Amino acid sequence: MKRFALILLAILTVSVITGCNNGDDDDDGVKVDLTTVAGAFQALVDSWEEADYEAYEKIFADGFTFYFDQLDIIDGAPESWGRAAELDAASVIFENADADDIELTLALPDDFTEPDGDTCNLNNLAYQISVTVDDVTYEAEASCYLTLERSGDEWFFTQWIDLYSFLAGDCCTWGGIKYQLGT
Repeated sequence: MKRFALILLAILTVSVITGCNNGDDDDDGVKVDLTTVAGAFQALVDSWEEADYEAYEKIFADGFTFYFDQLDIIDGAPESWGRAAELDAASVIFENADADDIELTLALPDDFTEPDGDTCNLNNLAYQISVTVDDVTYEAEASCYLTLERSGDEWFFTQWIDLYSFLAGDCCTWGGIKYQLGT
């Protein structure tokens, strides 16, 4: 009877451990489903809100390019940077800001439908982001254009164009925050 109880306990332990990891979440719990544009987009938002580098690095194509707004370039940012620089900046920010220190508002348009082809352009997406590091809060309210391309069964971000909004007042851009805090 004692042996049966030990075997049952071992089976239950294995079931609980394997049941907790279904392969859809990375180690920090952010779901990364790249099989739809909506899933890839949600992974972008969730990875920032959770300061989750492992999830963030999965969503970009090798040839990804981030284009800074002209006002950020005047302030010293480069015209653009690639995937490695994007991930380096996010890594520094996520190491210095807890998930509680990042607030992001960015949503797909209400009329969004999954594309039939292998390219998806998400135009003029308004966002608001706030990142607090060392008791200093950096805020931006602007917009961006995102391009995703399908590779096999998964969607990856290939281009991000950040645009300052003059309607936002004295705010910088998300790119400006990444450049200031991540380099």
